Amino acid sequence: MKKRILSIVLILCMVFMLMPTVALASEVTVTTEEELRAAVQTSGTINLGADIALSEPLIVNDPAEHGFNLTLNMNGHTLTGVINLTACRFTLNGRLDADVEAKAYVDPSNQWPSWLDGGTYAGQVRFKNTAIMSGIFLNKVSGQGSIAGGTFYEDVNCGSVAGGSFFKSCTTTDSIWAGIFYGAYNQDKVAADCSVRYNSDDEVHAIEFADTFASSSVLGAEAPSKKGYTFLGWYEKDTNGEFLETPMEFPFSSDNLRRRTIDVYALWAPVISGVEDGKTYCTAQTVTVLDNDAVRSVTVNDEPITLENNQFTLNPAEGTQTIVVTDKAGNVFEITVTVNDGHTYEWESENG
Repeated sequence: MKKRILSIVLILCMVFMLMPTVALASEVTVTTEEELRAAVQTSGTINLGADIALSEPLIVNDPAEHGFNLTLNMNGHTLTGVINLTACRFTLNGRLDADVEAKAYVDPSNQWPSWLDGGTYAGQVRFKNTAIMSGIFLNKVSGQGSIAGGTFYEDVNCGSVAGGSFFKSCTTTDSIWAGIFYGAYNQDKVAADCSVRYNSDDEVHAIEFADTFASSSVLGAEAPSKKGYTFLGWYEKDTNGEFLETPMEFPFSSDNLRRRTIDVYALWAPVISGVEDGKTYCTAQTVTVLDNDAVRSVTVNDEPITLENNQFTLNPAEGTQTIVVTDKAGNVFEITVTVNDGHTYEWESENG
């Protein structure tokens, strides 16, 4: 328990150290590399007014103002090359193509970490004694910093994780307190006391960790994809394996999990094929109903239908016929068609 408290306190301390302590000094628009290099020497907001390709690494570090703020608004322009951040609270708006290296400034008595917040990072990110608070990361992220949030589409190597979504592998040297993992992660580093497994078609789509001591929220995994199907939501099942009628609603407090692991399951809308709503047919039609695992009942004009290999025959009948498919969560899907016994024609006389 002491280790758990200490680890969380250390993460929180880093976040608090990173919170802004100085006012933004200026706002400028730059169109050249020289203007950009001059602008990053003090706290402020920089608006990019043109595409810039850095000829050498851009050094962002003011020894006289450790822990200063810098906001970079891309405004649809590109910035390529390498950016070195030291003791900088860096906020990004837009997409940054440059590689980023972020670290703390350390002296014998103290250290001033960096942080990254917001925006989309297309280049690689390397960080040490730095916190990633939010943002979209399209390339690899590596180092010994902490991650508190963000979306990561490539492999991640870091210190600790207290939030974020990881679509490839995430390797940590310290604890995992919260986060959604779609790929591999260090199971022996999980310190969270509750989790949610997101299951889709008998496979684990993702697992989310949360911790009641840290009062973290369960955010919900992204919807899986299944060709030809519509995702209806994440559902729990009862002790008989039947879907509950109400989908899970996100976010919710980890306190609701009571320090346990729960399983939720993807529910897909049944697909009715072989006939189209509102159409008229002249012979019997073969109707297919998928996804059979989630189908509770099928009726035609309120008469129960038994499926064979997910199919049944819709025979000719007088008037319209309404096919109703009810899934195991109680959702209802309808198609109404007309099936005649042969072709029907409406003749008109010469006199109308």
